[in-house]
Amino acid sequence: TCLEMFKTYNIPSRVTYIMCTPNRAVKILQMITGNDTIFLAGNLVELMSRIDIVSLPSNKLKITFNNFIESIISLLQHCQNFVSTKQSNTHYQYHPIFTWYSGTTDPNISTSHFNRLISQLEYLWQKPFLLRSFNHILNFKFDSQLNNNLDSSNKSSQKKTLDDKKSSLASSQMTLLAVDTQDVCRLYLMLSKLLNMQKHDIMMNLTFIPRLVPALWQFMMCLGPKGRMKIFLSETVIKNPEREPLIGILELFCESCGILLLTIDDDELYEMQTSFSIERDLRPMATFFNKFCFALLSNSPPDGNPPAIFESARRVLLQLHSRDTRRIFTSPDHTWLLIKDPKKSLPLSLANFLKKSSIVNSNNLGTSFLERIRNNDPISVKILNLLPHTIPFETRLDIFRESGDSFISDWSDIVIKVRRDHVLDDGYKQLGRLTATQIKGQIRVMFVNETGVDEIGVDQGGPFKEFITQLIAEAFDPKCGLFAVTPDGSLYPNPHSAASKLPLYTFLGRMIARAMKEKILLDSQFAEFFLSKISGRAVFLEDLIGWNNELWKNLIFLKRYEGNVEDLGLYFVVDEEINGQIRSKELRAGGSHMAVTNYNRIQ
Repeated sequence: TCLEMFKTYNIPSRVTYIMCTPNRAVKILQMITGNDTIFLAGNLVELMSRIDIVSLPSNKLKITFNNFIESIISLLQHCQNFVSTKQSNTHYQYHPIFTWYSGTTDPNISTSHFNRLISQLEYLWQKPFLLRSFNHILNFKFDSQLNNNLDSSNKSSQKKTLDDKKSSLASSQMTLLAVDTQDVCRLYLMLSKLLNMQKHDIMMNLTFIPRLVPALWQFMMCLGPKGRMKIFLSETVIKNPEREPLIGILELFCESCGILLLTIDDDELYEMQTSFSIERDLRPMATFFNKFCFALLSNSPPDGNPPAIFESARRVLLQLHSRDTRRIFTSPDHTWLLIKDPKKSLPLSLANFLKKSSIVNSNNLGTSFLERIRNNDPISVKILNLLPHTIPFETRLDIFRESGDSFISDWSDIVIKVRRDHVLDDGYKQLGRLTATQIKGQIRVMFVNETGVDEIGVDQGGPFKEFITQLIAEAFDPKCGLFAVTPDGSLYPNPHSAASKLPLYTFLGRMIARAMKEKILLDSQFAEFFLSKISGRAVFLEDLIGWNNELWKNLIFLKRYEGNVEDLGLYFVVDEEINGQIRSKELRAGGSHMAVTNYNRIQ
């Protein structure tokens, strides 16, 4: 049937029949596997592309554009029953598109068929189709709709009566727009999850449709009777976000906004405000995501993972927080802290969250956040690990220094001998094999002088402090080769040494942590981009400043170049000098043959 449909391009009646009779379609799907279904979807997409569904007016079609979207969603949803991102007892077959697959596959299907299938599906994330899919969002009148929501509570009862019909019509239109938007967002979320190898291209193409990401935010700000994203902070949504039909809009926004924020430089964000207005967009965004992520985590199962949307929402939150930390955009009365005094009793709302979520008796945990951490309350520990910025820094430092104290008495003292001119080598040889727990124990140091004679004296803390300070200083010395230095004197791991000396870096990390715990001051500074990387935060364009100013200037020039980028003769490949030799490195597969253009330069 699929091949017969494929032969004619003028939408034969049987295609319309399948797309317009859901019950019939469901019965058909129950008899075929995910592999057959994705081929059916590909052929259906090609049919629509050949009749140019994007350009045809609705009155020229026997089916609507929305019918087509819903049909593809149904097919993709059926495919999900057979697909997994991980290999398991049920999903043990490798599939060229789905990765791990539980259905039956035909070994006679060649690789060229799958390549052809991807070429068919690519029509869905090309610019013309994306523009048609999100046309209603791109043309959405944000200011008037938001003002309607905000003013409704301030109108007199007489005026409200006069405007009832008008408000009802506007509300109905918003509902229809929300349903259409929900379907389109669901389509691209399903595509990105099913076609993992194409996810990067799907999300990049979607993110950089001009004005789309800001328009999605402004649209969400108008949802619900009160607007201002309050619909997503309701108790029912927080407890079970997957059941909220509109959550897909927020999830797609998070995925794309997380990409967009990485490529917006400070001039665009603060001065030009090209994508987002600080007052209208970024400030309410920071407030919303801080509360939303905190509420999701507070209501998550103590022994399970937060909802699927949490990770993408948290990514946006941490990017906003990092931006604000470096250069403030939030209002003076904004605070990122949600647990302002961890030593005092918790606010009632948070106490109720933790009481419902805790797997142990809440009364035995204590009333303050700090007491709950000391008693190992799982929800409080999750907040500390995943949303540390909501807790005062001084409190986090106290918790860090308190952690592991119980281990110290569990191990006998470790005594080491160290030559003063070989502190790093001798320290690593004698302590490098210790576990993370053992290295928290008591370590006594005896120095050996240049003549090989033991120095007189018992370690009461002084020699150990001298040992750890000298060891770290020796490791940080650029001559040692473990760390490179930026022009402003900040340190980061030498990329040419890191791969071959990972155990040594692990040892150094533990010794630095031990020094911090012992309140030993280290006279060194890590580069900002390195700190961001190891703490899981985003790295922005501005983080290149101080490491390679020339590269930063060239990227900004490329980003803002108004001519034909292809005239610059660039490809997705860079030359690196390694041990005196120049080597080419592709930035993406096939990058050495892929020209940089106006369309793909943002990648």
